[in-house]
Amino acid sequence: MEYKSTYAQDDDYDSYDCVKHLHYNSDSSTALPFLYFRNIRYLEYLPIYQENLCPNIRTDLLTSFFVYLYDFAFKYQVQVLIDRSPLLYSLQLRTDRNPLSLFDEFTSKSIRQLDLHSPHACWNEQYCTTFSHTSLGLQCEVLTIAVENRTAILCLVNSMKNLRALTVFSRDDPWKMKLDYEQFPLEEDMHIKWLQRQLPSTCTISRVKSLPNKIRLWIQ
Repeated sequence: MEYKSTYAQDDDYDSYDCVKHLHYNSDSSTALPFLYFRNIRYLEYLPIYQENLCPNIRTDLLTSFFVYLYDFAFKYQVQVLIDRSPLLYSLQLRTDRNPLSLFDEFTSKSIRQLDLHSPHACWNEQYCTTFSHTSLGLQCEVLTIAVENRTAILCLVNSMKNLRALTVFSRDDPWKMKLDYEQFPLEEDMHIKWLQRQLPSTCTISRVKSLPNKIRLWIQ
């Protein structure tokens, strides 16, 4: 377990109200019987054992949740935590397998931002279409993801009715290995030019300067 606090004398208190960021795995629960976290805004969670998040950790103020789910058998714990977090806006999910099956079961009334980018899970058009009809896919406004090809990008934009911003890595992008985007003029970026031809002019498309192998789309 790791946590960040802004209070100099936290060691003198059982309740760590100044802690806003917490990294937690199931193995941490033995260290928490007398520690209370009531103001967590950001939580990193690695479920190792099939037990729910320690009740000493309050999540009613949680807005951002990062989970590494290496075993889908632990998906129940993730949903329980989501249910305990009425203000949760952002969910980042990392897994060694394609997480699409999880979204048939994960539900939340508050989540609007999803980060599903993983080198192990580049989604094709069928996956994108299926995801867009799930509960979280229907309400998602901000999405980060990796796809097999640029046609899958069109599928996401056209089928996710509430999507406003999309950051995407496309496996068929010929510029995906370029490290310094500034060296290459925009007119040579055929991947973006193709997307511009296929999408409405109200859609703004550009490279992410810090990560030029990703494309960002603003959808109006």
